[in-house]
Amino acid sequence: MKSLFLILFLPILVHCQQDKALDCGFLNSTFVYTDWDNVGKSYVGGCCTSECVKILDRNDKDWRKSNNQLAGFVISALYREENCCNDTPLIVGTTETSTLTTITITSDTTNSIPSTSHSANH
Repeated sequence: MKSLFLILFLPILVHCQQDKALDCGFLNSTFVYTDWDNVGKSYVGGCCTSECVKILDRNDKDWRKSNNQLAGFVISALYREENCCNDTPLIVGTTETSTLTTITITSDTTNSIPSTSHSANH
């Protein structure tokens, strides 16, 4: 009975398993990039999906060799695709502090404005 179960269902179980690990290249890493709107974002591997890999494989077989500058461009494009990436990139925040500084200037010299006298002849 157990062997009959294996004979009937083993092909289905094998078919449902992924036949090879997904080769995501740089999509499986984390880095900071600047998107098309010039906003710094943090990528954490959310585009390492079979859908994104299919899209990239269709367009460029050598996409896995992309350098860091092109990686940000590729990631920006993938986030614009529907149902490709399984997360949302995080905006890289910057912490800025400011202080108000008051500057007081004192002078020991006195500036005088010369005056002219006008005489009136009647």
